Amino acid sequence: MTTAAETTETTVTRTEIADAVRAVFDSGTGTREDLLDAALQAKARSEAIEAISKLPPFKTYANLRQLWPDLPDMPVR
Repeated sequence: MTTAAETTETTVTRTEIADAVRAVFDSGTGTREDLLDAALQAKARSEAIEAISKLPPFKTYANLRQLWPDLPDMPVR
């Protein structure tokens, strides 16, 4: 896991991903494509879009916590 000292301006954090995709979980579950759509609508940075695009393609997520095992090296902030 990345420490605060290792975090740079290009580092994507869990907080940033959560802010970009939170709307998906307001209406239920979401797939990688749903998360990407939400991030694009939220005008997320390209680095966040790239991180989300690395999630498994056919997996369904019921909440934010389920994303983190598939994004293990992402710092919290």
